[in-house]
Amino acid sequence: MTRLIGTTIVILLLTFVASSVWAEEEAPSVDEQAEDFAKQFKKEYKKMTAADQMEAVDKLIGYFNNDQVTDKGARKSILDAISKATIVKDNTVVAHVMKKSEALGEEAVRIVLPVLNRELAQKVPDESVYGAALGTLGKIRSENKLVIKALTKLLKDKDDSIVGLATRTIAGYADAPGSVRKELFEEVLKATEGVYSGAQSQNQTLERKWNIIGDDVKDALSKLSGTKLSDPAAARKWFNDNKKKSWDPEPKKE
Repeated sequence: MTRLIGTTIVILLLTFVASSVWAEEEAPSVDEQAEDFAKQFKKEYKKMTAADQMEAVDKLIGYFNNDQVTDKGARKSILDAISKATIVKDNTVVAHVMKKSEALGEEAVRIVLPVLNRELAQKVPDESVYGAALGTLGKIRSENKLVIKALTKLLKDKDDSIVGLATRTIAGYADAPGSVRKELFEEVLKATEGVYSGAQSQNQTLERKWNIIGDDVKDALSKLSGTKLSDPAAARKWFNDNKKKSWDPEPKKE
């Protein structure tokens, strides 16, 4: 209860400080409220507790998705403020931002992708951070070339669990345009058909790897193709038969 009260006080204080310039003046627009809150957060976030930082991020995302916040400057200020919360020392906050950024849609890319790349470059990456980042990318299904490149690169990661997570993220592109699904399908297939073949030949290392990634691979290949595929061997045959075709659904006849 004490923490909740403290959090509320901090958020109210930020709002009060941001609104103090409006005293005895015309009531501020929602754009102005949002931009001033974002500016105050950027000034104060280092002094805030992790709980207060996360609650402020939620408030910033709420502002961003408010239909009344239309000013480009205000919206940029909000995104800049949210980005500040990704450079704090507490990874609980960073993971929270990664998860909540799903609500930003395509704009989440500028916040999530740098954190994903930064975290995976660490000697011991924090799964709570990169897992949440990949989860959000799988939900927003961005067609940004940098996102596609990052995901396909992770299919070759030395950590099998990261390969599995990346494949699971790619499975989220089931409703993407045909050209995107085709590209991702081929990349998943190329990265995993050798693993499957080796596992079938009883290579113990590849058997272990396939046991970790196999279910995610079959799920991704099936969802991207829109066809139930039992394994990469079946997927290769299906792809050879369909790679030159359009993967977009045929337009409905009126």
